[in-house]
Amino acid sequence: MGYYIRLIKPNEIPELCNLIYQIYGDTYVHKNMYDRKNMEILNKSKRLISFVAIGDKEEVIAHVGLKIDGPQGEMSAAFVKKEYRRQNILYDLSEQVVQYGKQLGLEAIYVMSITSHIYSQKVASKLGFKDCAFLISCMEPMRFKGIIEKTVRESLKVTYLFYDKPDYLKLYIPSSLQKVLNLIYTNLRINVKPMPESEESIWEKSEINITYTDASICYIDINRLGKDLLEELDKVITQYDNDYISSIYLYIRLEDSLVHKFYEEFTRRNFFFAGIMPGKKNNRLILQKVKEIHPDSIKINSSIGNKIFQHILESKKHITLANENKKHRYPKVI
Repeated sequence: MGYYIRLIKPNEIPELCNLIYQIYGDTYVHKNMYDRKNMEILNKSKRLISFVAIGDKEEVIAHVGLKIDGPQGEMSAAFVKKEYRRQNILYDLSEQVVQYGKQLGLEAIYVMSITSHIYSQKVASKLGFKDCAFLISCMEPMRFKGIIEKTVRESLKVTYLFYDKPDYLKLYIPSSLQKVLNLIYTNLRINVKPMPESEESIWEKSEINITYTDASICYIDINRLGKDLLEELDKVITQYDNDYISSIYLYIRLEDSLVHKFYEEFTRRNFFFAGIMPGKKNNRLILQKVKEIHPDSIKINSSIGNKIFQHILESKKHITLANENKKHRYPKVI
């Protein structure tokens, strides 16, 4: 079966929306991609740049998208029609997206791969993406027709590829995280100098952006740590405790000299390590607060990823580890 790759045409969007439903039923995480009008707007505005594979009958058989996120790009919404899988289509599409991001002059590109299976993880590794984080239980269960039926919340592995990487970074890293962050940055081939705890006074007001998703998730992006942060954070935790949200993810700038002072407060509130989102000038430590982990449902394709995940399990506090008494508590590298 032959195919070729190009940007999507407007008249193919209805076909693409139908393909999503064929593959996922009504469980696909990007609910806005079921809406044809919305997809037309996203592609016309370039908020989503859709690459598609076209089969022998001139039908859409696969898709990978690129979303611009400041100086970075996110490769997302990757799927292939069932009968065309295992033909390297996902790799070829993803390679086109990576090349396109470079042409746009982006600093880097990242991808969040599901952990129900390793197909997309293997493609990312083959393209040179490096493992950086695991966001545990951050998505509702998805149904992958012809691959897997899942009943527990989905976790994501974050992988990252620099087009123009820094050679050297000065970051404020809590002592308990220095070993695992050294592992991640060494794998990215970036030298890091850990900075000592600062004696600077704390800003009165923090700079934060709080986002809630349809999947009962809260993301808190912290641009500046300030005295009012913990009060705002405790309000979100109250929603978590009352089951209005199921997971909270903090993104904290490692260039912020107050990281050491606040890290203890975050762990006291039962946040634990997820990983990092790297950057040339904006490196984020990711901490997470989730209610349970299902290690048996998480599949990992790399030894580095497995080491990061083991650190996550070992750093957890006050969280249910499903099947904790099983002999194989860590996922195997596949």
